[in-house]
Parts: sequence; structure tokens; C-alpha cells
Amino acid sequence: MRWMTMFLLFSCNENKLVEQEDPDSGDTETGPVDADGDGVAEEDDCDDSDSSVSPDADEICDGIDNNCDGLVDEDDPALTDAQTFYADGDSDGYGRSSDTVSACEAPDGAVAEGRDCDDDDPSVNPGADEICNDGKDNDCDGLPGECSVRGILPLDDAPVIYAPDKATHGTLADLPNTVAAADFDGDGFADLAAGARYANLGTTNQGAVYIFSGPILGTASVEDADTVAYGSDTYAQAGYSIATGDYNGDGRGDLMVGVPYANGAGYYAGEAAILYGPLDESVSLNEADGLLLGESTYDYAGTWVGDVGDLSGDGIPEVAITASGTDTLYLMEGPLYGTYNLAVADTRLVATQGAGQAVTHLDLNNDGHEDIALSTTTDYTTDTYYSGITWIAYGPFDADRDLVKDADATITGASSYDAAGYDLEAADLDGDGTEELLLGAYGDETGGEYSYYGAVFIYQGALSGTLSAPDADYAIVGENYYDYAGISLSTGDINGDGIADLFLGASGNDYGGYNAGAGYLIYGGALESLALAAAPAKLHGQAGDSAGSSVFSGADLDGDGLDDMIVGGETASINKGDGGAVYVVYGDAGI
Repeated sequence: MRWMTMFLLFSCNENKLVEQEDPDSGDTETGPVDADGDGVAEEDDCDDSDSSVSPDADEICDGIDNNCDGLVDEDDPALTDAQTFYADGDSDGYGRSSDTVSACEAPDGAVAEGRDCDDDDPSVNPGADEICNDGKDNDCDGLPGECSVRGILPLDDAPVIYAPDKATHGTLADLPNTVAAADFDGDGFADLAAGARYANLGTTNQGAVYIFSGPILGTASVEDADTVAYGSDTYAQAGYSIATGDYNGDGRGDLMVGVPYANGAGYYAGEAAILYGPLDESVSLNEADGLLLGESTYDYAGTWVGDVGDLSGDGIPEVAITASGTDTLYLMEGPLYGTYNLAVADTRLVATQGAGQAVTHLDLNNDGHEDIALSTTTDYTTDTYYSGITWIAYGPFDADRDLVKDADATITGASSYDAAGYDLEAADLDGDGTEELLLGAYGDETGGEYSYYGAVFIYQGALSGTLSAPDADYAIVGENYYDYAGISLSTGDINGDGIADLFLGASGNDYGGYNAGAGYLIYGGALESLALAAAPAKLHGQAGDSAGSSVFSGADLDGDGLDDMIVGGETASINKGDGGAVYVVYGDAGI
């Protein structure tokens, strides 16, 4: 008797069938049918025509019951490739990380991206741009939305640098009030103006002001200036001081230029020229819209030019011009067209010893009237030399005033050569609605005796009597010997928080090399005395630049809504010799 033996072998899974031949018989016996070849018998496979479906398959998002458990896609707890979606309450494309659902497709009101730190505000999500000082973390990075310049930054990396490329272009921005900005053409972008009092564009040292149309976005030579306003007389030094404002009330920016060595009414009588916007063509200052001539020989009218606010209440600020040869500040009600001799000025404030170095205005005693500060740094007595004197006169100003006799307060430098009052500024630095008086004293010795560290003194509220400059409420002191901190001052809202920030020059600072100079930025808020080593931002030049000889920070040059900073470096060597340079640093991200 012959026995045929067949062995039916099962795998660990009882549904899988394996066949075995009897080598003696040559016959093969098979188990159940597996049509799709997935290793599962037809009788145990819920779809034997699809190899992706079997009790051993993974459930995936494809609309099929892959694992034969009677459940499809999200209904099956065994689903292996479900996505996580996030509830998006504000429909900005980003959802709350804490409110999730697993599904094959996004349910209504849910999205694939989470990490929304405020799902009630569509302006806040990880893909949003950070907006300066709106009180929100717009991009959900956990950092405050403060757009600010911070750290130590080299001016060589500034996004905008203007410099002469010919010796005849003169030296840029070598005095405190020689850079400024305003929207002269009414296009919504501030335009930049830079004075070069030694420019030789036809005659020796006639001086000029170079104007670059905004937005200010690139580096160029002064030869590329869109407009040039130039002096007419040899040695006139047009651009010795410049200022911007709306001097005729038409809503456009205007330019005022001091020309203290002009000869219009006598040798070096000086003059101030007013050019009303738009400034769309180069012009001799003798052809200015308004020309204000010094009274007589050696008056030096135009030592300082600007305005003292709207004293008359007609919506137009009163024009102000100093003549250091007569120790006088002249006030004239605008608009002014044609040629005037300053002898017809509406009001004069007269002091002594070369008064006219700097002027500012504010309501210091909070009585609703603008007050005026006027300084000299060429004073001398038997005890001190060039310590500086600043006279304070409270408004209203309806008659001439002798400040030597009738000043409401006087501030003097503490020591010889302090130059207290070399530049003056006024701004509400603490946001309390009342402006502070700022006094630059580049030779001040608060940092050390015979040091020229320099300082900026800040005064709050009404002043009276005679004060020493260090009697201020707060002092900001230079870092090192011969830094000349406070040689130039400006204010503007650099970080967009609604509070004025202080920007000051220290043209002798050596951080970037000997006499590299620097501009320091101090953000407004709670006021305190400060050593400039702790300033939030320092913009430094390179060796020999004297950066900070002039500064300005009261205009938006790139159109981003934030004020930007202009730094003059009077001896910078960018293109031609020591012709100086003007650097622009934006308020949003600095360099």
C-alpha cells in the first residue's frame, strides 16, 4: 500500500495558505483562492480585487476600508496618516495650537498651520510682519513689537552716504545746524538738505546747500544732488546754518539758509534766504523768495536761522535769525516775500558777547506762550572764557527785550571752554505733554576735569535766576576725554512710540579710530541721568571722520512712518580729500 502524504502548513496568520508538494507523487494541492495576491484568502479579504485592502493593511486616508474592519478613514481609530488641523478663529490661515482635530481633510474653520498666538486678531500670526509699537507681537515670535536701532553700528555701513567728489563741492555738515530735511515738493517723502559753507561753485567759499529728493534710498555724490542753492558773494559761506519748516503756510516744506558773510547791506552784514517749496531747480540765494539782510557791516546775520513757533496765532511760525555781530535775535512774522532789511524786524531780543550761536523755543513755564532760549559760546569775563551763556525769555513777545537786564533765567557754563549752549533743542522726552529744554555743552567737565567729555543738560519746568549748567534736572555725559558730546542735538520719534527721542553728536569720540566721532541715540520715556557708554545705540565713524559734527532726526526719509537719523561727518574722506559726508540711518532697523 502506497501512502501519499500531503502537508498543509500554516503561517503564524491562519489566513495565509502555504502549499507543499509530495516529491513521490508529482501532484500539488492548493488552499483557498487569493486573487489580489495580498497573502489573504478570498474568504477572509473584504476586497480580494485590491491588494491594498486586507485585514493586515494600514487604514489610510483614501476613502476605502483598507483594513476590513467596516470603518473608513476618520471613522476608524486605526487610521495611520491623519493630519492635525487647528481651529482658525480669525481666518488668517493660522490656528490655535491648543485646539486641534485629526482628519484626512481640513474641517470647516480649521487649517493646517498652528502657532497663532492671538486667534482673535487676523493681524497677528507667525506669517505677519511686525508692526512697530502697536502693542502686539504681530509675528508671534515672543519679542516685543518695538522697531528700534540698538547696539554699536558703523556708519560706513549706512544705507545712504552722500559725499563730495570734487574739492569745489566744499565741506559738508561741519557745524551743528547744517543738515535738515522736509518735504519740499509735497510728494509725501521728506527731502534731505546739507550745507557746505566752503563750496566753490563759481567763486571762493560762496557756500551752497545740496538738496536730495526723497525717498532717500541710495548713496550718491553731491554732484548728483537734485537741487543746489548757492551763495553769490565770495566768502559768503551760504549754508553756515540751515533750517526747514512751513514758512508760508502752504503745507509744503520750505528751506531757510544762513549766509553770515554775505555783503548785501554792507561788508559781512550777512543775510538769511528763504526758499519756498517746491525746490525743483538750482538757484542763487540772491534770487530767493525772501531775502532778509543784516542791518549793517559786520553784523553776521544768518549765524543761526529757524523759527520760534507761531507766536501770533495765524498758523505760520515766526521766522528767527540771529546776527552774532549785534548780539541780536530778530523775529519776523511771515510769510515773507521780497527783500527786507532786518531793521524792520517785528521784535528783537538783544543780549551780549556774540549772542546768536543757537536758539530754541518751547513753553517752559507752561503758561500757553512760547518761550525762547538764546545762547552764546564766545563769552568772556575776568574769570572765565567761552563757558557759554544761555538766556531764557518767557513769552509773549510784543516788544523788544534786553536779555542782559530782563532775561527770566540765565544758564552759564560751569568752567571756561565748556561751550554750554553750543547747540540747543526742545522736546517732550518723557511723554508728559510738556517739553524739556536741552542744552549741549561739548567742553563740559562733568566726566573729568579738563576733559572735554562734553554733556547734554536737560531742564524741566520754569526756570528763574542764574543757574550753572550742571544744575539741570538730568545730565547725559560723554564717554571719554575729548569726545565733545553735545556738540550737536536733534530730536525725533525714531522708534514710532509717540515719544521724542534724543539724537546727539560727539564728534571727537575715538571708538572707530582717532576723532572718528559718533552719534548717540537715547530713547524717550522715563528720564534719567546717563553716561553715554550706556546709550541704546551708537553710530560711529572711522578715523578722522568727526562724525556727529551735525545731526538731524526729525523726518521720515524712506517713507516707512518712522523718523530717520542724519549724521554729518565734517572731515570724512569718502570720495575727495576731507570733504566730509552725510550718512542716513533708518529708524526701523538701523544699518
